[in-house]
Amino acid sequence: MYRRILLIMLCVGLTSCGGLGMMVSPQQNAADQDSLTLSRPPANFVDGAVAVGAALGYQAKAVDRNSNEVLLQKRSDLGIGVLIGKVALAEVHITLEHDNRTVDISVQMTGNFETTDQAAAAKIIADFKEALVKKFAT
Repeated sequence: MYRRILLIMLCVGLTSCGGLGMMVSPQQNAADQDSLTLSRPPANFVDGAVAVGAALGYQAKAVDRNSNEVLLQKRSDLGIGVLIGKVALAEVHITLEHDNRTVDISVQMTGNFETTDQAAAAKIIADFKEALVKKFAT
């Protein structure tokens, strides 16, 4: 009997902390975009962009091989979200333009607890630019 009550109290305590965290730290949004020009047309752009995203901790959410577009996503850990109410989501959209050398990169971020601001969005763009240049330079 005491174990059930303890379990119920534990569940209520854990879930209420998440709600409290979300109230204390309001949600923020940030976005950024930039482009880069590759020295030559890349082979297997979509697969390479997905590999770059995976190396940076992102998962492919959508892939369009016909238009050379990739949508990558990174989410905060669900356990952390429940425990303290920390929410973080970043989506990166990468497109190889029709000239087969220009790569457009855009990021949309949503989060709280100061995980989301313009500097964080710019860092994501910079990280992707550096990794894409390295990937397609060989």
